[in-house]
Amino acid sequence: MFPAVRHRSRVQQGLHRPPSANGQSRVVNPLDFKMTTLDGTYAVCRLDTRSGVQDSGVPHSSIFGSSARGESASEPGFPGWVRGGFWSITQTSDELSIVCPQECVPGGVLHEGGWRVLKVPGPLSFALTGIMASISSALADAGISIFALSTYDTDYILVKADQLENAIDALRRQGVEFE
Repeated sequence: MFPAVRHRSRVQQGLHRPPSANGQSRVVNPLDFKMTTLDGTYAVCRLDTRSGVQDSGVPHSSIFGSSARGESASEPGFPGWVRGGFWSITQTSDELSIVCPQECVPGGVLHEGGWRVLKVPGPLSFALTGIMASISSALADAGISIFALSTYDTDYILVKADQLENAIDALRRQGVEFE
C-alpha cells in the first residue's frame, strides 16, 4: 500500500495566477517557481538487459545484492549497489539505465559521471504543460546538455557539474528562482 500523498493546488505550487482586475485570464510563465539543487554528484549508468550484467565487467555478485528495499540477489534486475536519497532505474527491452550517486557505482559499470540534479517543485498536475519544454529550451539556448527524468509528482533535470552555475543563471534569466 502506498502512503497517502497530499497534493498541492496549482495556486500553492505557484503555477496559477488569479485573473487580472478586468477578469481576463493571465498568461503564466511556466518557469515562475523555485527549483532546488540536490546535493552530491550523480552518474548515469547503463547495463545490458539482454545479456545480463556479465557485459558490465563486474561479477554478478558485485552488482546485484541486498538493498534498502529488502530485495536480494535472487531477485534479478535490482542492483544492490544503488542507494542514496535520489536514484532512478528505468528498464527497456534494450537496456537498464540507472541514475544514482556517483560514489555508488562499482568499477566496470558503463557510466558517465559528473552530473548535478535540479529539482522542479512538485507535486505537479498532469494537466500542466510546457514545464519541461521551457526548462530544456532555456538550457539548450545556453548550450547546456541535459538528462531529464520525471516521476509521478515532479521533474528532475541533470546537468554536468561544470555547467551547473551556467544552468542556474540561464534558468534565472527565464524567471526561475532557486532555494
